[in-house]
Amino acid sequence: MNRRICLLVVLFLVVISTDNGHTHGGGLDRYGCHHDRIRGGYHCHRATTPPPTTSQESTSSEKPLVVNAGLDQFPQPGVIVILSGTAGVPRDAILNYAWTQTSGPSVSLVGANSAITSFVTPETAGETLIFQFTVVDSKGVIQSDDVRVTVIEDDESFVSLGADDEYTCQGITRTEEDFNDCLCDEIGGEREVRHDFPYGNDLESFVFVDCETEYYVIEGGLDKRSSLDSLQQALFFGALTDKIPVVVIYDTDDAMGPYEYRIRAACTEARVLFLHLRLVEGRLTVF
Repeated sequence: MNRRICLLVVLFLVVISTDNGHTHGGGLDRYGCHHDRIRGGYHCHRATTPPPTTSQESTSSEKPLVVNAGLDQFPQPGVIVILSGTAGVPRDAILNYAWTQTSGPSVSLVGANSAITSFVTPETAGETLIFQFTVVDSKGVIQSDDVRVTVIEDDESFVSLGADDEYTCQGITRTEEDFNDCLCDEIGGEREVRHDFPYGNDLESFVFVDCETEYYVIEGGLDKRSSLDSLQQALFFGALTDKIPVVVIYDTDDAMGPYEYRIRAACTEARVLFLHLRLVEGRLTVF
């Protein structure tokens, strides 16, 4: 009889132990909880106090704060310049914007505590002004980015590339060579400019810029996979020449395809001017 009672007591203790641990054999944390490796999730068996919630669980779907002060600009003396910054997060997640001037002749900023500010350039050409765009989000995270504004001479040779441009290209075929020839001729540039550069142990190599003007170095290509290196090319040309890098993609199918989409997104992130041009009735226009 005593032996039977002892066996029952042992069985009872085993059941209690199994129920408390759910066969997790010491795998519970100090809150009596664990991560389920088979079914996923995090649950508790004998927690006396609730486990703390982690910031990772509450913020995993939120976008990070990525501040961009915009593209460098090259205006003429005595004109209004607009600086437009972005933060990569919803507006209601922003606590504060601030534009400050960190270099160059002092100017008066209008709307310095908003995402968009403006000022009038100095009357003297050749001056470079640097502005810092700082964003504070609702969690107290602070990030900044800089933008340069270089005042240039009032020179007719300077051709501004922008969203409203059109270029006459009569009688051309939809080839990369014809597109680059037309654009470069329209903006007064020079085609296939060679630049030598040193590397390694007294070694040298060279590159050819598709189109180069007094202010721009342009890498132009079709809306194909072969153009995915366009941004790298343009940035390298800019580093070699100290000119404004530009990426131009020529449309061949009247659609925004995956390759030009990827290139545009990368250019936006790198603050490089991107133009998507298509041929319409003998004119290259912005897509």
